[in-house]
Amino acid sequence: MNIPEKANGVPDILDEARWEVEFLLKMQAPDGMVHHKMHSEWWTSLPTRPDQDPNQRFLSATSTAATLNTAAVAAQAARIWKTIDPAFSAKALAAATRAYAAAKANPAKFDNGNDSGGGGYGDDVLTDEFYWAAAEMFTTTGEASYRTDLTSSPHFKGKSLNTRGYDWGATGPLGDITLALVPNGLPAADITAIKSAFTAIADQHLAQLARDGYPAPYNVGDSGYDWGSNGLVANNISVLALAHDFTGQAKYRDGVYNALGYLLGRNPMSTSYVAGYGDRAFQNGHHRFWANQLDPALPVTAPGTLSGGPKSGSLDSHAQRLVPPDCKPQKCYVDHIQAYTVNEVTINWNSALAWVAGWAAEKAGGTTPVDTTAPSTPGAPAASDITATGVKLTWSAAADAESGVKNYDVVALDGGAQRVVTTASGTTATLTGLKPDTTYTFAIVARNGADLTSAASQTTAVRTKPDTTPPGGCKITYQTNSWSNGLTASVTITNTGTTAWNSWTLKFAFPGDQKITHGWSADWTQTGADVTATNASWNGNLAPGGSTSIGFNASHNGQNPDPTAFAVNGQSCAKG
Repeated sequence: MNIPEKANGVPDILDEARWEVEFLLKMQAPDGMVHHKMHSEWWTSLPTRPDQDPNQRFLSATSTAATLNTAAVAAQAARIWKTIDPAFSAKALAAATRAYAAAKANPAKFDNGNDSGGGGYGDDVLTDEFYWAAAEMFTTTGEASYRTDLTSSPHFKGKSLNTRGYDWGATGPLGDITLALVPNGLPAADITAIKSAFTAIADQHLAQLARDGYPAPYNVGDSGYDWGSNGLVANNISVLALAHDFTGQAKYRDGVYNALGYLLGRNPMSTSYVAGYGDRAFQNGHHRFWANQLDPALPVTAPGTLSGGPKSGSLDSHAQRLVPPDCKPQKCYVDHIQAYTVNEVTINWNSALAWVAGWAAEKAGGTTPVDTTAPSTPGAPAASDITATGVKLTWSAAADAESGVKNYDVVALDGGAQRVVTTASGTTATLTGLKPDTTYTFAIVARNGADLTSAASQTTAVRTKPDTTPPGGCKITYQTNSWSNGLTASVTITNTGTTAWNSWTLKFAFPGDQKITHGWSADWTQTGADVTATNASWNGNLAPGGSTSIGFNASHNGQNPDPTAFAVNGQSCAKG
């Protein structure tokens, strides 16, 4: 960041951040709650220099959302400045502690959304703000009460991460970022789950980048583009960047640079949404001081500023006049100072750009190294759900710090030969089509993004179960319509074997006191609970796969449980 150095031994970016943190601390009321916002009574006209703004400024009432946001920011600031400025760190932690306690005591104090002179920023779903604040408070203090709030949250372990992305109204993932990056004492399995949530969403972003003509990691669920779409794009780029940090896989790094291309001009408008960068960079952001389009004495939008970008539907009057009404979502944009729904500039969108631009600069420089290291060896497969013709195999994952593990080959070893049975993207595979009562020996081989393979895992021997399907197998479908003391049963007999039948005899036993009173399509007899049905003259021949339907009426005493076992020609039948 090209920020003037104060020569105070503190990174420039922290000097800038502290200015805003101290503003937030000043917004805290004596009871610990934080005022929701402060702005002019009326919207200030364009263009207006800040020192010439005639409007009176108003302080909004306190809100739970603002209080939790301040608790989270102040708790993080207390960690960051702990050794840089211990006094400021202590001040921030005291403010965070009071804010968190106040929010717990006032969990549903919502701002009224008054936007007569500034954006409303109303938010009546605060579980994500509570989660973020708890994550920061626990990470900074380690206290058990914050840990309890954190781990009992519905957002714990990346549950709020999604392809839409996070923003001022969806802050849960901010807590996940802290938990994943800062040592905090949570079990390793919890941290792994959080990181896995990031990589899962990052994979969905990569899939979208691969299929879009102008790649942008953006999905609000309705194929449209919302106000501030570029802010969501930038935050989603950060998910790709974090996935790279967590895994070391080059595909996520490539995804970051691919998506940054969209913001920098590789879009349907051929416009760089970052002022001052690119041959056709936007310059007329909706701003009261960067207002050269309205007053040549004032500057254009400052270099490095991110525009809100395309928005489809519900445009302001200027955008409606200048943007074609049938525009496709990525083309619903105009570089005009008055078109605030598509060309506004905000601190939250630009903070996202600052983060991803800094990350991209850090990871740039030189060519991407070639991966020459094979993945580590995966664990030996464990067998479960063994049947006569199938088995489920599960194994522990391999690791690859460079290009990542792409998939796994399940290998069958027959003597000295190896045969790939299937390839799985995860650490489990279900095999079918095996021979009954046969021993198989399996091993797992991992493959990384550079198509390098690991050594084979330790082997596991699996013996399939014997085939219990009788020769000339059969299947029975038994359905009843029952009333107070009677029933009608419909029975379908299917020859599932490979040999034709020229006659058949069905046997089963009633589990209750059912008594057959009338039957059809077969000769029915009953002795005690045992029932026998023999084919009629016209339905005794059943080819393989053939079926016939028979039935009967019966009485009962009010209970009508189905028979549990059926046999045809002395062989047990499957029940369909």
